[in-house]
Amino acid sequence: MHGRKIIHMDAAAEAARKIVMLEQIKEYRVKLDEFMRLRAAKDSSETALASTTTMLSAYPDHYTAWNYRRELLPAVYSGAALAQALQSDLVWLTKTVQPANPKSYWVWNHRRWCLDTLASLLTAASKGDDVVAMWRNELLLVNKFLELDARNFHAWGYRREVIHHLESLGVFLQEAEWAFTASKIAQNFSNYSAWHYRSHLLPEWLAAKNISFDSVLDDELELLNNAFFTEPNDQSSWLYFRWIMAKAARELDADRVAAAIASQVALLDELLDMEPTCKWIMTCLVFLLTLDPARSAEKAARVQSLVSKLQEIDPFRRDYYATLLLSDA
Repeated sequence: MHGRKIIHMDAAAEAARKIVMLEQIKEYRVKLDEFMRLRAAKDSSETALASTTTMLSAYPDHYTAWNYRRELLPAVYSGAALAQALQSDLVWLTKTVQPANPKSYWVWNHRRWCLDTLASLLTAASKGDDVVAMWRNELLLVNKFLELDARNFHAWGYRREVIHHLESLGVFLQEAEWAFTASKIAQNFSNYSAWHYRSHLLPEWLAAKNISFDSVLDDELELLNNAFFTEPNDQSSWLYFRWIMAKAARELDADRVAAAIASQVALLDELLDMEPTCKWIMTCLVFLLTLDPARSAEKAARVQSLVSKLQEIDPFRRDYYATLLLSDA
């Protein structure tokens, strides 16, 4: 996935790998047995907390250990001591756990809990400025994670949560976030998460700028067209294209929509001449032709021709492509 090569091992290497794996399983069982013993005894001591540290440092996807840890932290500590313990957990996550496991659901979930709990403690102590600074620092941290892997959807989802927290505190960053998505898309047109985030941001950004969707449609289409001609076989930009054209059809006047559809059909026809077997071009041409409410025999014939071609080059999805004809009925 994403360019990683599959490594094929010979028999000797595979046997050695299995020996190592069996040893790791034995170590895991020892740590798990100790952890489960403490959990079953409902132990709420620092010893139990330390056992979760040992367990999770080695096996960060053990969600029961994370749940137990969240029970133990407020049981072992309180007040300022709990705040310090939470900050220590965040440092541990940042320096040790997350760099090695940047796509673990449970690790990101524990980070959220630590910050939400810490924010509550700081708010109760009338330290609102510290809460804002904390979430701003989290945004910088997410930037680092997205520098390492710009398509880490865990980091993108977490970024939206951080922005939401900042907005609840009166810090609005729509302009900066809009520019951020543009920069990530420019780096890699196949960054689906960046396109997806852009679709969420667009209404908020328009409201913050006090401008209309109509006024930015052409700019968005130009960005998309650049993506199409650069990476025509990547689906990310095509999905955003369908979303934004459907939005235009719902919200703009008929003449504006018809003009946008006509210009995009002409451009996609040009691209199809260069990429005659690209299913994404043909699928979006069908989408545009059926999006336009004007009907004609010529258009129906074009849709039929495109669907037939799609069924020919992608026979595994021929029944799906047949449903596209229903959109034109």
